[in-house]
Amino acid sequence: MNEILNKFIEENRNNIILCGESCIGKSHFAGHNLNNQKVIYGLFGRDHDTGMKKAIKKGKKIIILGAPYFIWRERVKERRKNCPAKSISHLDRLIKFDRFEHVARFKENYVRYIKKLRYLGYRYILVACMNDNKDNRNDYPILDES
Repeated sequence: MNEILNKFIEENRNNIILCGESCIGKSHFAGHNLNNQKVIYGLFGRDHDTGMKKAIKKGKKIIILGAPYFIWRERVKERRKNCPAKSISHLDRLIKFDRFEHVARFKENYVRYIKKLRYLGYRYILVACMNDNKDNRNDYPILDES
């Protein structure tokens, strides 16, 4: 893990919200990097949730996890193989669109969420949960918003 991310985590101990798409790697990240901290998980499109709003108002800092679409899609498929029956329909909805439409929607979720956080003045950091050549969730470079 890199210095910037380490510093962000240390400065905000027990004061972090992890956000990102379903299956992006929030639980994996928390288990490997947040050392039993109390963590709030947020999903895109659900930031209107009362608990999330209260957490942000209390000064929680946000880590937004991202990965390329093709890696995320594979994670959804893998999760689907082992998930409870009640979760299958949710995971199927995540990947049911044609590829072009879905890639655009995947990207737009991040853009919309980041714009909203920036507009509201919340502190966040955008982190990739992969490396350039393979799905390695233990490599967490900071992403440029462009």
